[in-house]
Amino acid sequence: MIDFMIIFKYLTMNKKNEISKVKNVVPASLLGRPSLNKLIIHSISDWLMILVSVFTYLYFDNIFLKILCIILTSTRIHSFGVILHDVSHMSLKYKNIRMRIIEFLTGYPTGTSVNAMKYHHSRHHQNTCLNIDPYLKKNIEGNLWLKKFYSLKACILIPFWHLRPLLGVPAFYIPSLRSYYAKIFLQDRSQSKNLKKSSEVKTCCFEDHFQLVFSVLLFYILQKTGLILFYLFSVALAGIAAGHRLIKEHQHVEVKSRDLSTVLKNTNDHNLNGLGKFFFAPRNIGYHKVHHLHPQVAWYNLPKLRKWYVEQLKNSY
Repeated sequence: MIDFMIIFKYLTMNKKNEISKVKNVVPASLLGRPSLNKLIIHSISDWLMILVSVFTYLYFDNIFLKILCIILTSTRIHSFGVILHDVSHMSLKYKNIRMRIIEFLTGYPTGTSVNAMKYHHSRHHQNTCLNIDPYLKKNIEGNLWLKKFYSLKACILIPFWHLRPLLGVPAFYIPSLRSYYAKIFLQDRSQSKNLKKSSEVKTCCFEDHFQLVFSVLLFYILQKTGLILFYLFSVALAGIAAGHRLIKEHQHVEVKSRDLSTVLKNTNDHNLNGLGKFFFAPRNIGYHKVHHLHPQVAWYNLPKLRKWYVEQLKNSY
């Protein structure tokens, strides 16, 4: 009698070995890490589009033009998150001035520090689709309406992040608040009930001092210039696009394994070109399979890396 479990395990093991072997022989030329100088340039280019949109919004009294300006700004705010995401995969033990510049240009306007992003994003990579993955949305596979709900719910994400320092700053001085802070604002899904001794959480709390000053000044300027609605609509659209992307990036089915074949199977590439890329996957964030295989590779190196993997793994990819 044929033992199908043995056959399944054999095929699975072969797939694991195949992916590991391929990963171990990737040409070094395809694994270039992000250049902080390049990330600063890309951040500035996004800001230039936003400034043109702001000028057009303020000085042209055309409702369709204003809507277009909000949409374009939302795509660049989404892009900010991807640029900061590249920095979050770097060591933050000593944040140099260029990291601070990128954080100022792309993080603070979206309500987050690079440390806060690293906290939840690194745990997503370590625990992809496991029970403690902070990005796992259970029970949404096959449920279109629930997926739409989670996408639309993300419209409040950036305004919610701007509130983080209101708990983060007190939590820096009052350790008993840090567990609440980590679970509410850092998406901590660990089983630890007490995070008050976590140096990582404490660092995130410290960084919130800078975010608090920036957020207060930002909303003061927005109110004075009459751009508050422009900003809120822009970040709402950016949040919805990011929420849609987060759902597209993975099969939201809980797994028990961290092996490469499981990660590859439950990770999706999407919106690799055209308008879909512009609106839902800026800066090549849609090249998600190879990003999970090589998280520290720069976003602008992912297309060539993906092409190489497809050539090696073919249908397995």
